[in-house]
Amino acid sequence: MDELEKIKTEKMRKLLERTAAKETKIPQAPIKIADADFDAALRQYPLLLVDFWAAWCNPCRIVAPVVEALAKEYAGKLVCAKLNIDENPITATKLSN
Repeated sequence: MDELEKIKTEKMRKLLERTAAKETKIPQAPIKIADADFDAALRQYPLLLVDFWAAWCNPCRIVAPVVEALAKEYAGKLVCAKLNIDENPITATKLSN
């Protein structure tokens, strides 16, 4: 397979992934979750990456764009979520022990 064919094949694969993600209503950006809907999100999305963050946390600010990029890149394969630990301390406390 020549180089041009490889590029076309890869572009088609990515287009199909994006289309499949849109058709199945899988988010392409991080979703916001809270203590109340954490378990429901785990049930709804088999592969869920959760960013536990706080507004005062500088490392959290550094990681945020990476989580955004992962959500786009892996749309259709995994769902990224953000949970503010200051507003939702129950889940963060439960999982940290």
